[in-house]
Amino acid sequence: MGGLVVLLALALVGAYFIASSARFEGMVRRQMVAWLETATGGHVEIASFHWSLLNLEADAGGLVIHGLEDSGEAPYARIDHVRVRISVLNFFTPRILLRDLDISQPAFHFIVYPDGSTNQPQPRKHKKPGKSALDTLFDFQAGHIAVEQGVLHYEDRASAFDFQDRYIPLNFNADDVSLRLSYVPAAAPGVAAARKSVGSVSK
Repeated sequence: MGGLVVLLALALVGAYFIASSARFEGMVRRQMVAWLETATGGHVEIASFHWSLLNLEADAGGLVIHGLEDSGEAPYARIDHVRVRISVLNFFTPRILLRDLDISQPAFHFIVYPDGSTNQPQPRKHKKPGKSALDTLFDFQAGHIAVEQGVLHYEDRASAFDFQDRYIPLNFNADDVSLRLSYVPAAAPGVAAARKSVGSVSK
């Protein structure tokens, strides 16, 4: 029994050092890029990713989502830094709870073109049967969420008399947050549009 305990301890220590290595973090970063590209339909870049297993924290820097805009234009979404802290409830039947989500300097660039289309990327279609037209991109709950120094850039190129770019600041703190982000295809043919529905946000 003592030998099994020692072997288990050695296995846990070895798994910790492997999971904390730069190579493993790079593998997790690539998996996150693949998941985000499937969920959003855009081309995703993540410059850096690090995590601390003992503190149950993860940091990502240089998150960029390219939509349908031209290559020389600002991307659909850019986030300078994201920090996530989680809690694991009930050791025997673990349930992961998002404790804190800190987003620093997010910038969203939304364009409406003269034909009514936008630079909103379309999520990749799932091949599972019975999937409805409403594709959920994100559905999560968090104990605390903070967005700092964010901006929403709305650019309307569809109106011949509206040449003004609109910049809306994004800064808020909220507790006990529930967020649902979904994609709904446009009803009219040939027009790509997106609508985002937020379930509830409570402070």
